[in-house]
Amino acid sequence: MLQTHPIASKRNPLGTRVTLLEQIQNESVDGSWDLATVLRKCRVLAAKLKNDPFEDWVIHELEGYFNAALPEYRILHGQCYGTFSGGWQYGATKAGDRRLFPAALNVAAAIT
Repeated sequence: MLQTHPIASKRNPLGTRVTLLEQIQNESVDGSWDLATVLRKCRVLAAKLKNDPFEDWVIHELEGYFNAALPEYRILHGQCYGTFSGGWQYGATKAGDRRLFPAALNVAAAIT
């Protein structure tokens, strides 16, 4: 009887076993799979490997970094430009001042 690796899950077109890791690698570069599907498979792999830091990272990528520190690659820096209209400065185009926007937008900009 053929024994397979415990993380093996399905066969490829040649009939050989494809491990979960190989599926993740193939699907992440394929382009026809959505990222959420690949990340859910990463979560399964992390659980099977009992790799808590990897699983925590995957969960944050899938569900958000609401109560956790954002990794550096999730922080974007830039300037906001727009056309602001109102009695005090009708039709002025300038860099947006974060104080001009509702607090919810500032928080959302900081989180996403």
